[in-house]
Amino acid sequence: MDKEVKEIISRYQYSRDIKKYSNHYFFQDDDIFSRVNNNRDVQNAQNRVESNLRMLSKVFPLERVDVEELEKDMGRYELAVAKVIQCFDNPRTDFNYTAEELQQLINSVFSFYDKIDNVNMRRLCQD
Repeated sequence: MDKEVKEIISRYQYSRDIKKYSNHYFFQDDDIFSRVNNNRDVQNAQNRVESNLRMLSKVFPLERVDVEELEKDMGRYELAVAKVIQCFDNPRTDFNYTAEELQQLINSVFSFYDKIDNVNMRRLCQD
């Protein structure tokens, strides 16, 4: 593991900033965390959030249930990113990210937060 990756991991390993929805919906639920074991699992979680955001951009009116599903998908993605950070050099997992890719994963979490906030605002202002 190179120096840049170690710095990123040490900065975010215990951070609550990337656990906004996972703590709300999946607190002490280890099932999702245990299923993430490689880059493909992380990519699948990311794709679910992206597709859900695209779908909700075309839906009117938005219901609370729609937003809750988006937030749950985001919680799953947060858990996937957290597992990458926590188990990056674990021999039982197969995470192959460069420092730049790892930082992009973390940045995408914050980018999704902004997009989810916009969806929530749209839901609140639609009437």
